[in-house]
Amino acid sequence: MKDFEKIYKEEGAYHVKRKGFDKWWLDDNYSLIAAQIKNPSAVVLDLACGDGKLCEFISNPLIGVDYSPTSIKLNRKFYKNRYKKLIVGDMREMEKIANEIGKVDIIVCSLSFMYLIPKDLEMCLTELKKILNKDGKIIFTYPNVSRYRTANKTSAEIDYPSLKEIFIKAGFRKIERINICPLMPKVVVELSRTVLFPLAKLYYIINKILTNKKDDKAYHYLVKASYE
Repeated sequence: MKDFEKIYKEEGAYHVKRKGFDKWWLDDNYSLIAAQIKNPSAVVLDLACGDGKLCEFISNPLIGVDYSPTSIKLNRKFYKNRYKKLIVGDMREMEKIANEIGKVDIIVCSLSFMYLIPKDLEMCLTELKKILNKDGKIIFTYPNVSRYRTANKTSAEIDYPSLKEIFIKAGFRKIERINICPLMPKVVVELSRTVLFPLAKLYYIINKILTNKKDDKAYHYLVKASYE
């Protein structure tokens, strides 16, 4: 597992402070998550909630879980009491905090399942199933591992067919995938942090439209999984 406690101590609320390309794709990430939540009264578990960026995009009642105590402190600092409950806990040991969480309607996990090896992910999903209400679903985002992008060495990323198989094994039957943003050349990412950012943004938007038709060329994607 990547040492996010160290990162939050050194960088602070880095999700909140992102700029340029890093902000564009992260905002698209959370916007697409929010678009899948149709019921504004549904109780949402924000798993690996970090500094709480998700709450800028949805109005639902929120419970946040993160293994980094510093991220929880930053969450409270930036978003006050927006989360009705914030819990320090590890995704690999959900059974230890399940009672404190209680039942929820939706579980959101933004770009964090990728840090769990397949065995730990399967165990995590088994525990998550126990706290989901009837007709509940998991909405998560995940980097795309393909011939165009190799897995990040600091994570445990796997390709989509392998990831889908783990969810099927855990009992999920309805699984849908939606691409989020395109892979970007390094030079465009660098331009996005300069006065030439409008050109970089245009390139980003055009390629995002084209990427929706080409799974392999997506930088990351969203998955909705339910037991239906």
